Amino acid sequence: MFKRNTSKKYFFIPCILLILLNHSAYATSCIKLFYQQKFQSALPQCLLESKRVSSQADFILGELYKNGFFVKRNITRAISYYQQAAKQNNVDSQIKLGQYYAKKHDYILSYAYFSLAINNGSLGALLLRDKIEQKLTYENLILAKKKLDGFQR
Repeated sequence: MFKRNTSKKYFFIPCILLILLNHSAYATSCIKLFYQQKFQSALPQCLLESKRVSSQADFILGELYKNGFFVKRNITRAISYYQQAAKQNNVDSQIKLGQYYAKKHDYILSYAYFSLAINNGSLGALLLRDKIEQKLTYENLILAKKKLDGFQR
């Protein structure tokens, strides 16, 4: 009555689902440990998850290095992790970078990162970007929009 399909394609579906479930469970472990303030345990979990390309793990690593949680405070390394996460459309990292560059008076980069966050659904970044936009000349605004275009490629 029913013909049994022994095609290999049906074998891969459960395997892919298993990998995805393990991947998301691991990311959840990294995040969970961070928010439980178990920084010593969060660090290796997040480093491992970062290698598997997790924007959330990269964001958390940025937080660990920015604040010096169980690691030596290192802003350069924090920015690097935030940038990795921002490239993966992590809104929190895009906002952090926008704020960082605003404090450094690099309003072009700040505007570009806030714009990225807006494009990824953050309404809060809209207010932040509007404040930065007031500090930009017309020429700098054009440069900021070109920078944004470069980020989005």
